[in-house]
Amino acid sequence: MQMLSSTTRPSRTLIDRDRLQLYQGWDKRNPTNLFNGLKRTSETFEKSKIVLALEDMIHHQSSLIERDTCVVFACSSACPDQDLVVKISWPSTHRDSEKKLMAVAKMKATGIGSWNIFPRSFILKTSLSTINIRRRRLVELLNKAEYADGKPFIYDEHVLRITVSERLFPVTDLTDIKDIVQVFFDIFRCHHWLYKNPKILHCDMSLNNMMYRKRHDKSERRFKVFGVLNDFDLSCSIPLKEATSLQRISDVVHLYRHDVEAFYYVLLVLCCHYEIVQSAEGKVMKELLKNETSLPFEKWYDRTMSWETLAAVKLSFFAGREPISPSKSFSAFLPWLNTIRFLF
Repeated sequence: MQMLSSTTRPSRTLIDRDRLQLYQGWDKRNPTNLFNGLKRTSETFEKSKIVLALEDMIHHQSSLIERDTCVVFACSSACPDQDLVVKISWPSTHRDSEKKLMAVAKMKATGIGSWNIFPRSFILKTSLSTINIRRRRLVELLNKAEYADGKPFIYDEHVLRITVSERLFPVTDLTDIKDIVQVFFDIFRCHHWLYKNPKILHCDMSLNNMMYRKRHDKSERRFKVFGVLNDFDLSCSIPLKEATSLQRISDVVHLYRHDVEAFYYVLLVLCCHYEIVQSAEGKVMKELLKNETSLPFEKWYDRTMSWETLAAVKLSFFAGREPISPSKSFSAFLPWLNTIRFLF
């Protein structure tokens, strides 16, 4: 914690007092309730005020200060029938903002029909981190530095971004194979449409970003699911002329093919590392444990493996030298998985 003298200490506002009281009452044994009970007033895209009541934390990424991402449940009297989530993140200033990308997509989507396969955010707030004076001085110092080979060092500065959107659900909550197929089809369709029309490349195809929303279908008296591609923090407008982050390990430009390959890996691992089982509460999707069975593609996760070795292993897989062994629950996916594999 930064120590400030009495001459430099900023005056405490109501927000500061709320934060102090919240921290003092925080149960360290249960970190999910850090924000529980905190109320914040924000402004929607239509410039109207909305009061958000924050609840339990869903996700927190362990990282450096001003680099982590936190997702919190929320509710508001302005949306009484809708569950909300608040995402607090620190994307790079060198990236296109999610607000800008979604605005372009929404403009292009006018007239194409349902928006059910797109995330719906109604508050996107961006703030430059200008409070910490010492940090600013450090940035100025680092920007004068250079690498041993004489190349200049460029500090990858980040901004605070707060996004409020409707709550989505992870694909691993599903237990009906037909619903899972529909979700993956919707997500791939959404990804392809974004690439072909508003020229947006997602760049972060992962299981955590493949979500779905539920809509009540009165005709069938059940909930209908729609796959949603979520989280556009790393997304970029195309064409890309260079690597999209100063922190990337490689200078290789991220292409559409890379996203499609990542999409396939997500589907492949879901089918081989998860199963649908019966529990006391009903059917649930469960991740297979490594000590229960030797999981397919387990060596892909070996962090001691070099990039060159991993590339060779995956090339061997695409050449058909390694069989695909989905769990019993996902055996119906095998023909699909094999067909797609040989398209690469």
